[in-house]
Amino acid sequence: MRKLRSTAKLVIAAVTIAALAGLSGCSKSTKPKQVRYNLYISASGYRGPEHSLHFDQFYVYDADSLTLRDSIPLPYMATELEVSPDGRWLYAQCNRQASAPGGLYKIDALTKEIAWSIPEDIGSITLLDDGKLLVLRLQAETDLIDAATGDVISTLPSDVNVLKGPVSGTKVAAVTPDSTPGWYRDTAVAVYDVKSGEVHGLYVPRLASGQALSAIFTARLHPDGKRVMVIGWYAGSAYSWFMVGDVETGKTLLRHRLDRAGGEIAVSEDGALAVASDPGDALTGVAGQQVLFFDLTKMELLKTLAGPVPLPKQVRFLPGDRKMAIAMMVGMGTAPFCIVDRTTLSVENTIQLPDSEPVIGALGVGPRPE
Repeated sequence: MRKLRSTAKLVIAAVTIAALAGLSGCSKSTKPKQVRYNLYISASGYRGPEHSLHFDQFYVYDADSLTLRDSIPLPYMATELEVSPDGRWLYAQCNRQASAPGGLYKIDALTKEIAWSIPEDIGSITLLDDGKLLVLRLQAETDLIDAATGDVISTLPSDVNVLKGPVSGTKVAAVTPDSTPGWYRDTAVAVYDVKSGEVHGLYVPRLASGQALSAIFTARLHPDGKRVMVIGWYAGSAYSWFMVGDVETGKTLLRHRLDRAGGEIAVSEDGALAVASDPGDALTGVAGQQVLFFDLTKMELLKTLAGPVPLPKQVRFLPGDRKMAIAMMVGMGTAPFCIVDRTTLSVENTIQLPDSEPVIGALGVGPRPE
């Protein structure tokens, strides 16, 4: 009987040791793999002898080291880019050309092949539902697209436009004209669910004097789903405005004057920092050409960055929210994009593309596909 007990103890000890070894092995095998990120910037230009060879492509940079890794050819110049959450797919909105219409192209970031395309003149694109859905703003309508196949799922109401929101959800900031009578109708911003069609809340951006903006060019939903950020214009003013509003209360939380409305809005993943680009107008000499950083906790302007950021066009937060990439409209011999540190809100690096004076179109960031 003692022998049996002793044997049982040995077996239990052996099983325990094996289990611990297994757990140890599991801990090693399940160690999270470091994810590397790519920074994509589209450009169009000429290279070769006497600049005779035309090119349209994405430059692919390592988001950490900012070294040029690769390039991906494009059918035409891309003016807007959405990257799937896993980094495998690039959704490039390309410019209309003289011989062919513009269109949306789904490109495999690994093989560089085109998976599908939609030959339509597209106003804007928004990737939603963790990369499963695309919202396309066309000239006459807004379509909800299956990102996997490119098929149209549904057509949204005709008066719903300027749709931007977090990629993780299905809600966006939707701009619709209000029924308020007057010379200019109030332009209302609501939270719109592209899947269910439900509308949540309403916000009308107004000047301090009470007049509503005449047109809204850019609107983005905050990650909390309750606040919207807009850039719009009032017909009686020479300026444009950046505003933050609460769709539940209808109140304006922040209001700041801009020189032009051609820029865009970016917001950090934690929702604490908003960035508005104000490109100004180089042709007419209008001021601007600056990037503005706003604290969305205190609702105040933190800093205006000008000078080393000529003609800012697009802003993307890099992984971890610690840095931002800002693309310019045209190289013109200057750095076509720069990296800004979030802590100091100062330019950390400026990057010159290999080709001279390319026209810059779109900026995107995503995990490196494998």
